[in-house]
Amino acid sequence: MQLEHTVRRQQERMDHLLAAGQEEEALHEQQIQDLRKRTLLLLYIHAAPCMVAELQHARNIEKMEEKGRRMAKELEEARLQLKTSQAEVTTLKEECVQAKRRVQELLHFKEELLLTKKVYPRLV
Repeated sequence: MQLEHTVRRQQERMDHLLAAGQEEEALHEQQIQDLRKRTLLLLYIHAAPCMVAELQHARNIEKMEEKGRRMAKELEEARLQLKTSQAEVTTLKEECVQAKRRVQELLHFKEELLLTKKVYPRLV
């Protein structure tokens, strides 16, 4: 009976130690998980400024691309306006040449009239 009691007490102590060991192991596992979480959090905290900078850089690139597209559109509109203006200038030059011819014709006619007046004063 004494032996049985001793064996039972030792078994209880072993169970108690085993339970305590499992609790300690679970506590260590929890501590490891906590350390992993803290490490990740620290990584995020230290990486956040870099990530923000990268996001700002990407936004700046997008803004510059948009500005480039707007400028290309404005340039195309300016080219079209230039072509229109060049066509108008060409038309005006042609009209100017025609007007000069007409002026020359009128001057020639005037000279003929003056000559005719001198030659035939009574006709005019």
